[in-house]
Amino acid sequence: MRKETKNGVMYTFEENGFANEAVDVEVQPGIECLILQYGLNMPESEKSFPDVKCLTIKKDVQRIEIPNTLFPNVKRVVSEDLRNFESGRYLVSNMVRRTLKNVFCPAEDEVIEIPDLVKCNQLDKGLRKVVIPDSVEKICKYAFYKDTSLESVEIPDSVKEIGECAFIGCRSISSLKLPDSIKKLGYRSLCGMNKLKELEIPGSVEDSNCYCELEGMTTAIKFGEGVSEVYLSSSCALTSYQSMVRRVELPSTVTKFSDYRREELARVRVVTLQTENTPQNLLLAMIPETRYKPNGYSYSSCEALKNEIYCIQTPERTILVPSNISEKSIQEINDTMNRIGAYIPANLFRYCKDIKQKLPMAFLEWQNSHDEATKRYLKRNRKKLVQDLVEEGMDEALARFLKTGIYEKKEMQDVYDIIAEADSMKMSKAYALDIIGSGSKNTFRL
Repeated sequence: MRKETKNGVMYTFEENGFANEAVDVEVQPGIECLILQYGLNMPESEKSFPDVKCLTIKKDVQRIEIPNTLFPNVKRVVSEDLRNFESGRYLVSNMVRRTLKNVFCPAEDEVIEIPDLVKCNQLDKGLRKVVIPDSVEKICKYAFYKDTSLESVEIPDSVKEIGECAFIGCRSISSLKLPDSIKKLGYRSLCGMNKLKELEIPGSVEDSNCYCELEGMTTAIKFGEGVSEVYLSSSCALTSYQSMVRRVELPSTVTKFSDYRREELARVRVVTLQTENTPQNLLLAMIPETRYKPNGYSYSSCEALKNEIYCIQTPERTILVPSNISEKSIQEINDTMNRIGAYIPANLFRYCKDIKQKLPMAFLEWQNSHDEATKRYLKRNRKKLVQDLVEEGMDEALARFLKTGIYEKKEMQDVYDIIAEADSMKMSKAYALDIIGSGSKNTFRL
């Protein structure tokens, strides 16, 4: 180790390190204006020198990597060589590209206003909130690149464009409101925001640039009225983020997907429409060519079947499509939807390959549509359906099924015989006994 003291500061250098870059400093008490003769590479330091109010950076300094807590009360930065660092309120490096290194003196709930939006990929953990003033019209590319500490960003109505990868990797942001002034969303601008549960893309976004990447961020995305063409992606070759998006809501103005690829919406399970007219090739955009192969179907709900069923919701109906149907069937259903929208027959369970898939699909479809063709299929297979629901303990679902009239009164004894030994089927037993009548010898205890 080598040590050197200048202007009240002791610098410590590693033997094999850079000659002009210290790995540790000691500052004498009472020094308010600190002159940095050398670079500092100590990003994890727990030291603090609160007396320092001003940093003066000498010409030969090329790198400064420090936490905000090292000099927590700095109010001014002076650089003798503006090619390396800027002068002002913040520590901004110009070495490679304009990079905001530190915003000093961040109180617990302090809101930091950044007048000129610069790239800030190395902000200290103390920066939690940023307010962008209404003088800003564009958030530049990589503006908040992987800023994992940032929790809140206020974007004014003056902003018209969000640049490429502007918020990529901002995993602490839990809410983000995009103003109606935005015309363009850059490539991967909203990627990897893990805590963001919902996001609304305003209708002001120009169609040709209405690109929304789904990987590693929100579970629901809504597009505002006015957007007519959408490009959605769930894959990112540049990052390791995985898509968590399960729901996408499209306005009535959306008519098609732009340059969709079959793998794009692989993780989206529910698409909500505001009209019965479905966008062109919606089903092909939703269901990838390489699909998840389920181990078996469950009767519980569409949510329980999220890895196995694609759901299209409209104001009047719910369309359920099993994921493991044939490619030919997908194309057939898609072509029909292209012609007549969501008015296709509800009984898509017929596209399933065997009864183990067909029966729970038919049961789910019937709960949504009460389609007569579906009801006839359930009636033909009613005994098997009852047995399956009993095995899964679906008491409420079975009770609803029995109330449809699929089972006639004279057949209800057969139903009771199936469920009699199942302790969990109390509601179904009570209904069956009520239909059988008081003359029955069956007993039921709560």
